[in-house]
Amino acid sequence: MSFLEELPIKKTKLVISTIKKFEENMIILKTLKYHHPSLIVILVSHHVEESIKLYEEGADYVIMPHFLGAYHASLMLEEYGFDIEKFSHIRNNQVNELRSKHKDMMIEALHSGRRSKE
Repeated sequence: MSFLEELPIKKTKLVISTIKKFEENMIILKTLKYHHPSLIVILVSHHVEESIKLYEEGADYVIMPHFLGAYHASLMLEEYGFDIEKFSHIRNNQVNELRSKHKDMMIEALHSGRRSKE
């Protein structure tokens, strides 16, 4: 991934990679930390063993979606208890947010398609 070495990250303080492949994350991590040891690097992993290896190689934080989702759900239960009205409210907010993001993605895809034809 030589493109990493070409990125203008001298003034960058934090990099977040949402790439899911372990091998690619490891290359990103090693390359960034080699050239910029003080850079904060946050990666994504879906497997405990891979997360541990990323930490051992210097990852500053590894996002594990399943663990974060479970943690978020437990916080919601603490805050809302069994109040269906509160859950309905956050449900509606999330549905609206998802629809908005989906709409934005569709518009972006349409514009990208037009640009590639030009």
